[in-house]
Amino acid sequence: MNKIVEINIPCGGKQAAVRVPEKNLLGMFYPIRLEPLRDPGAGIEAEIARGFETTGIEKMASPASKVAIAVTDRTRVTPNKLFLPALLNKLNNLGVPDQNITILIGTGMHAPDSEEDIRQNVGEEAARRVRVINNTPLEQSVFVECGRTSYGTPVQVHREFAGSDIRIVTGNIIPCLMAGWTGGGKTVLPGVASKETIYCNHKLFPDQLEKASRGAMLGVLPPANIVRDDIEQAAAVAGLHMAVNSVLNFDESIVRVLAGPHVEIHREGVNTALQALGAVFPRKADIIIGGADPWGVSLYQGGSRFLQSLDGVINEGGSVIFSCECKEGLYEGILKDVYTRWMQEMPTPEEIRDLTVKDILPPEEGVVLYVFSWIIHKLKCKVVVVTQGMSGNELAEVHMGHALSLQDALDAALLYHGPDAGVAVLPYGTMMLPLLETQ
Repeated sequence: MNKIVEINIPCGGKQAAVRVPEKNLLGMFYPIRLEPLRDPGAGIEAEIARGFETTGIEKMASPASKVAIAVTDRTRVTPNKLFLPALLNKLNNLGVPDQNITILIGTGMHAPDSEEDIRQNVGEEAARRVRVINNTPLEQSVFVECGRTSYGTPVQVHREFAGSDIRIVTGNIIPCLMAGWTGGGKTVLPGVASKETIYCNHKLFPDQLEKASRGAMLGVLPPANIVRDDIEQAAAVAGLHMAVNSVLNFDESIVRVLAGPHVEIHREGVNTALQALGAVFPRKADIIIGGADPWGVSLYQGGSRFLQSLDGVINEGGSVIFSCECKEGLYEGILKDVYTRWMQEMPTPEEIRDLTVKDILPPEEGVVLYVFSWIIHKLKCKVVVVTQGMSGNELAEVHMGHALSLQDALDAALLYHGPDAGVAVLPYGTMMLPLLETQ
């Protein structure tokens, strides 16, 4: 008698059970839980104090100082609610009054955070104490050009950031399809940058992917990753003084807080995150099933992050099944209609590169479209999304299937691939770095 293994997969704060025949199961791959900070508040305060000292902010700050703190937006899981009171209090202790401090929501090309989003993101205390504004990437008049990177990217950042005496960013460190890893200078570019700057940076991505013959740059750092290198150069050109970054467990408990020079603390954080996020497959899977939490705000966010790491661990013609809340539908960005049309058309990866280079396809959308296209066109995989946020018709229009439950989708995939199909389960697939055992 074939045994059945029941596995819970998160989606939108809830758990969905899926039952996998043991003989088909290649493995259940979870982030390794690292020891969380016993006292996160004290740990954050101590690290921020250290960061102020190592970056020189301790000596720079005065009652006349103007400070900009750029934070990640609602689509990112960063403990801004804990970071910001500690940052504000430290600045106050150095004589900087709250009225001299501005929090910038680093939206990049995303739609702005609403007032409720802002309260949820930065916390009631910070929202009450200081001015909080969204980046507005299409409003060219609010940007100051600080210089250019070696790749020719114009570094145009919000004037509130560029015009401040002290410039700080927050972020969280996990694998990223384009920049290799989130965190560090990424809250400057794309966070508080103009559309032109974001597009120039993102146009480096498809060309890099085509040369590397891969669907994403997950986990790849400079010098191999020129997009991340461009981001870090831009942050330096913009005069970023300090980054405050976190490494989290999958339950969002804080493992580590790092504050200091943005490249230095980013690499330290990556080394910590790598301890938890590796997933070694014994062989390529025919079916990969999992969840897009905590990135399930949209198919654009959750889907791209689930698919970004699969090209090396799934067989050609395989099935990808994932749950995604999609509470903001296909895409939460400003150019939703544009992105929807391109998803419906779904050009090949080669076509996406050419369209992006020719400025026909916006590179912000082209980056993520490339990931979907690679899985669908290059690997010829069937992608099935389990969601209540999008209908079957909406998903069919963007070349994906819809299922009412993970179990329904898995049962159908097992029938299609046959009795010997290998199934890998990634309950937190958006956070993992899957590799083959031979790599």
